[in-house]
Amino acid sequence: MVYVCDGKYELPEDLAYNEQYLYVNRENCTIGMSEIGYAILSTAKEIKFFELEQVAKDDPFAKLITANGPVTLRAPISGKILKINSASLGDLKKDPYYDGFFLQMAPQNLDEDLKNLVTGDNVKVWGEKQLDFLSAGEYTFKVIEIGESSVGKTAIKVRFTDNYFRRDLKSTLGIDFGSKQLDVEYLPDDIMMGGTKKLKIKITVWDFGGQQIYAGQRKQYYNQAKGALLVYDVTNPSSFKALPSWIKEMEQHTGKIPVLLIGNKIDLESERKVARNDGETFAKQNGYSYFESSAKDGRGVKEAFEAIAIDIYKTTLET
Repeated sequence: MVYVCDGKYELPEDLAYNEQYLYVNRENCTIGMSEIGYAILSTAKEIKFFELEQVAKDDPFAKLITANGPVTLRAPISGKILKINSASLGDLKKDPYYDGFFLQMAPQNLDEDLKNLVTGDNVKVWGEKQLDFLSAGEYTFKVIEIGESSVGKTAIKVRFTDNYFRRDLKSTLGIDFGSKQLDVEYLPDDIMMGGTKKLKIKITVWDFGGQQIYAGQRKQYYNQAKGALLVYDVTNPSSFKALPSWIKEMEQHTGKIPVLLIGNKIDLESERKVARNDGETFAKQNGYSYFESSAKDGRGVKEAFEAIAIDIYKTTLET
């Protein structure tokens, strides 16, 4: 057993974990949420399971309603769903690893799926890193991703948190989230603040569904956001033209927060329809930093998150 935060949270070493802090019990193939995941998401109010008989790895299987808004839960393994535990929410807090499981599955390719999960001796190393995330005095920032559907917001999140790319990622149903710690260096402009600061910042990325059907629900997702990534597709001019409406909606709920504009899908350069200069000009007019990225090959993704983390730090902690 791995203990985190002086024994406050437990991580059984015989389970496998994904970036959403969901676990897989390899003995009975149950899927549930770890104690750390429950703590990060705050009080869970309701869980809505999707009507599925089978699910692929990383595909959504349920929506968890929390104090901070809905979160889309994604399957850590592929396979047939044998049982849905409709009573899981009642047992999640007191016994998440056994009675509080979400699903029981007949795995399709368990050994292959486990390669991308935290297992074995790595659980201890991974669990100890969570201490930085949960201890007082560490920096944790909620960053939201906004923009039209299919611009690659989910792919950017997955590239950042898990460092991989899947072309067939499903569009987000409502909201998805992931998290990762960044070790960044920052040199303050004011020399009286000392030299280079070495910061450990946990970024919790909240990925909104851009479809119009979710427009009436999104206001709760903006709650407590410290920064935003405003994303468009460089091959899709309509996604660029929609940016002002996203800014208007965001500022209605968050006010002025640090925003970074991202032109995504630069791996499709031959299909580009929005010039880099247009993106840079729009960003400058709105007082945003500008990055271009490819979730497919990783270019610009980590750098964008490092930039927004530093912007949030400067805005919220140095003022």
